Amino acid sequence: MCHSTLLACNGQTTITYCRNCKAHYIWQDNSLLTFNADDFRRFVAGVHEYKGREQFFTCPDGVVRMLMPTPLPELALTFTYPEWGNFMLSLEEAGYMMEIYQLVGTH
Repeated sequence: MCHSTLLACNGQTTITYCRNCKAHYIWQDNSLLTFNADDFRRFVAGVHEYKGREQFFTCPDGVVRMLMPTPLPELALTFTYPEWGNFMLSLEEAGYMMEIYQLVGTH
């Protein structure tokens, strides 16, 4: 695994960036999502488009979660209400941190 820079960490969501391989990593519970810069921006934009359309329901384990579809019909992400808030906050903070790193020329 690359030596990555921490961009955001809230609850169970951590977002890092590796300037060597130019990859963004979203660590969420036991999942790891990896994106190049363009795909990361598209993913964040897609998540923001989904905001406001969330539907929470009780899962088979009795926990209330929302389901966020992905472009792959076989894969969806689920979040409790607090996890969803932390996920959205982390995406926002990661965007700000990338802007800061770009301004100071470290990425």
